[in-house]
Amino acid sequence: MEGTLTARPHHWKARALHLNVDAGNIEGRLRVQLQDETGRAVDGFGLEDCDPLHADTLDQPVTWKGRGDLGLLHDRMIALKFFFTPEVELYSYTLKPL
Repeated sequence: MEGTLTARPHHWKARALHLNVDAGNIEGRLRVQLQDETGRAVDGFGLEDCDPLHADTLDQPVTWKGRGDLGLLHDRMIALKFFFTPEVELYSYTLKPL
């Protein structure tokens, strides 16, 4: 069973998303979907596109099919939706500036 957490949409002004997360348990997994203000996944940044995180790290970049440069989304309304298993502990996220 996965849990979810959705942040409010905002005007995107970041080149990358990094997480402080403990998903190091073999069973733990976290993925992130980028979505528009209506809740629709942004093409190429949906749940299925996200490379799952299985790490215990302070500064883990999030990638979608190996792609982590998010500058092309500049000034669009974007919300983050996190999907995670119960073992995962998400402490914070950082939007790296353009």
